[in-house]
Amino acid sequence: MSSIWIPRFGWTLVALLFGVFVWGLERRARLEASEEQIIRMLFVPSVEQGTLVERGDQLAAYIRRDTGLTLRVHVPTSYAAVIQALGSDQADVAWMPAFAYVIANARYGAEARLQVVRSAERFGILIGRTAPGEPRTLAELAGTAVAMPTNLPPALLEMMRRELDQHAPGWTAIEAETNKEAMRLLIDRPLEVAAAASSWVFSGPHDFVGDGRKELEYERPGTLARTQEIFRTEQPVLEHVTSYHGCVFARVDSAMRRLQDFNGRRFAFSDETSTSGHIFPSMLLDR
Repeated sequence: MSSIWIPRFGWTLVALLFGVFVWGLERRARLEASEEQIIRMLFVPSVEQGTLVERGDQLAAYIRRDTGLTLRVHVPTSYAAVIQALGSDQADVAWMPAFAYVIANARYGAEARLQVVRSAERFGILIGRTAPGEPRTLAELAGTAVAMPTNLPPALLEMMRRELDQHAPGWTAIEAETNKEAMRLLIDRPLEVAAAASSWVFSGPHDFVGDGRKELEYERPGTLARTQEIFRTEQPVLEHVTSYHGCVFARVDSAMRRLQDFNGRRFAFSDETSTSGHIFPSMLLDR
């Protein structure tokens, strides 16, 4: 008896699943046919498309729970396609960078209503020199001078001062305006400055995001090789930021180390309406 019912149960399950699938397609078609029931939200292709769609779906689900609105997420093939969609009434909402918005505003009267605020996890680090006899630990900074940037987030500055007070009694601070200037003091005044403080964010090994010695490396190649990390705070300080960095990449086996090295060479850009991936790099290279 069981051998007779198992195939019947299987076909019944298949029929039910097919019915649910058809119902879902019909419901989606009805929603898409009604502009009052669905909001078309577009993202520019700034990262891998699957990642954007996943994040967009998460945002759409959050908005629906909070407001009851239904959103459809789509990632066109270019920034220009997103701008065109706003002008041709194929999109209701679009997330885009600064220059793309300027074009959409000038051509179609698009208006910015929200701005993304990112939360950056910023650590504090202490950097020393790699020469023999230089301090390697916090305790070895006792009674020495440390270049301390005044532009560090207050909570991060307090955290680093507390660590130095506890582990390096008698240390003194020499003020510097920025992370890079603190590192410059460390390199230029070895008899006076034993270490330099800087902020640090998790990023690639050779970019310039929030690390003074990497910023100085561009002006003075070899800075990274001459310096080493002595200490890093265990916990980061969350900092709300409304800006972001663009990066120029080259192969490690090439001779490209500075912007001047690209003179007369071929250069690949991202989308032509990308602020960080095309417009700013073009200006830097022309300069």
